[in-house]
Amino acid sequence: NKIRKKGEVVGLTHGVAAKLINCYIKVRFVCGGGHNEEKVKYFHPPIDSLLLQGLANKNVGSRAREWRKFHNERWSKFNSVIYQEVIDLIRETLPDREPLWKIEEYWKGHQ
Repeated sequence: NKIRKKGEVVGLTHGVAAKLINCYIKVRFVCGGGHNEEKVKYFHPPIDSLLLQGLANKNVGSRAREWRKFHNERWSKFNSVIYQEVIDLIRETLPDREPLWKIEEYWKGHQ
């Protein structure tokens, strides 16, 4: 029997829930024509192993070690604290005012 932690849906980690939500947001707002809207710049792409590996391979922000660490921790097992660390690192590596979703250029599926 799986013991349920407070606020956890059985079998659904923060990382998985966030990816599902951000897949919807990406299609609805970024790909749906709203990519130039001010609010949309704060949306980030779905975080997964392909993105984290791409960021590590390209040494984005000279932070390959940190990207690799997150990749090895497995996005599907991220709790809210680790997930926020990834988002914060994305913010730190992008130029000011650059939309967060632009980091997806390092996602292998984008090429």
